[in-house]
Amino acid sequence: MTLINSAIDQKLFGGKVATVNDIEDFNKVLNNEEEEVKITINDDIEITTEPIIIPEGKKVTLKMNGTEISTNGTQAFIVDGEGAELVLEGGVIECDTHNGVIAQDGGKITIKDTTLVNTDGNCLSSRGAGSQIIMNGGDVTAQEYGLIIIDGGSAEINGGALKGIDNFALGGNGTAGRGGGNVTINGGRFEGHITSAGYIATAIYWPNEGTLTINDAEIVSDGAGIVQRGGNVIIGENVRITANGASGVTGKAGDSRVVVGPYAIVFDKYSTYPAHENMTLTIADGA
Repeated sequence: MTLINSAIDQKLFGGKVATVNDIEDFNKVLNNEEEEVKITINDDIEITTEPIIIPEGKKVTLKMNGTEISTNGTQAFIVDGEGAELVLEGGVIECDTHNGVIAQDGGKITIKDTTLVNTDGNCLSSRGAGSQIIMNGGDVTAQEYGLIIIDGGSAEINGGALKGIDNFALGGNGTAGRGGGNVTINGGRFEGHITSAGYIATAIYWPNEGTLTINDAEIVSDGAGIVQRGGNVIIGENVRITANGASGVTGKAGDSRVVVGPYAIVFDKYSTYPAHENMTLTIADGA
């Protein structure tokens, strides 16, 4: 590991720019006294025992230089606590466990032109009050959720693409006491697919408290575009939803037994999720 000083980085990162080649070097940087650091990766890294944890108060900008971070049975990153921040720039992160990259308990993740893949579960998770994921580009493909909001987390999506192979591109959690959170979408593509029998593809799933605001987006699904079972959904005039399900295609979405069809929007109070009583849907004239 090397620490490099430069005039530009001295202002942005206190003069500390770390170049790492393996997981041991990475953890040394996280344990040093610098509150803000930029890390450049020169070689691929495999995480095999435990995730990389960005602790409370630590701000890390990760420039991946086209390299790949992969996991073997663990998460890749947990950004944990108030003031903990991770900026991902370039490269590929490939995970094989339930949640790949997590912002929790006030942590913040910003994604810039990074490819994220999870072959087993959810790619991105914003979990807990004050947690936030900001996506300014990039490509996310997950076996389950591309991005899940839970326990009061939030997200802002300004561009890029999210895809769920056997679940949702974006969604929340309708379990009592576990849902809630806010998401604002200002751009991007959201793609829903399904492989499990008896279920219908859904691009965006909103079963919880909180507000989903979609100002500008392309939403494409092999079944239903958006399934809402709680909270508030606001759809702006620059939103295009395409439900590609063939006539007669139906199936379950999430853990409700209620069967839905291939509609652009499904407004479902019949499932009686905890946040269903006061749910609202607003659609702009130009949507």
